Amino acid sequence: FVELMNEKKSTSIKGLIFREFFLGRKSYASLLIMAIVVPFMFMLFMLSAKFGNLRLMEDVDEIIETIYIMSLYMPAFIFSSTIYGILDAVSADFNTKWNGYMFSTPVKAEIFIGIKFGIITCFTIFSVIMSILSAVIFSSVAGKSITSDDISIIMCIVALCDFAFVFYIVLAYALGMNKATSVFSFAIVACILGALFSFIKFADEHSFVDNPFEILILEKARMIAPFTPVIIIATIIIGYILCVKFSKRRER
Repeated sequence: FVELMNEKKSTSIKGLIFREFFLGRKSYASLLIMAIVVPFMFMLFMLSAKFGNLRLMEDVDEIIETIYIMSLYMPAFIFSSTIYGILDAVSADFNTKWNGYMFSTPVKAEIFIGIKFGIITCFTIFSVIMSILSAVIFSSVAGKSITSDDISIIMCIVALCDFAFVFYIVLAYALGMNKATSVFSFAIVACILGALFSFIKFADEHSFVDNPFEILILEKARMIAPFTPVIIIATIIIGYILCVKFSKRRER
């Protein structure tokens, strides 16, 4: 009897994992296409700037440098956005009233939420590996070597995206999907305006140097990068705890 119950539990967990991927399939498909097309386009631009028609343009060195910087960091945003598929599943849960139905099943909220955050953890590890790997490949194509500053910026991007998407998921369980979208949008706009204000202030204070934006990014990345693993782990753990808490509160 115990073996039968364990087998049923294992089957239900596999079904829930499949459900998460199925509900987020459109986002995963879109991101997969972007993960293939965008790096390929960067690669073509890089090769054309070095050996093709783009090398005949004026300021070709600046074009190559811009393409190189974008090719290093853009994949980190793309791979980190795989977590968005979980948001599709969360949205579907609210639209179909799945959260209410779930509590009538033997599956506990801890397991249901745990599956989501288990997938988020896997995607985060995947994002770090693929982002660094793509940066190494692009730096090799450009005839350069990846630096510790490049790794620092990539880790900061992954940690930032991780925090943003987990924050959105927590808001969804706390406020409902519609209110969460409004609050999250407001928070994003506030962060962008805050970052813009910080950059303008920094640029005024460092008007005597070239590329103040680059200096500001490197300064912040070097400061935050050593703590990014702790930030990512804390984000996932705290996010899981809060989602379970809010999910049970909504049940009552």
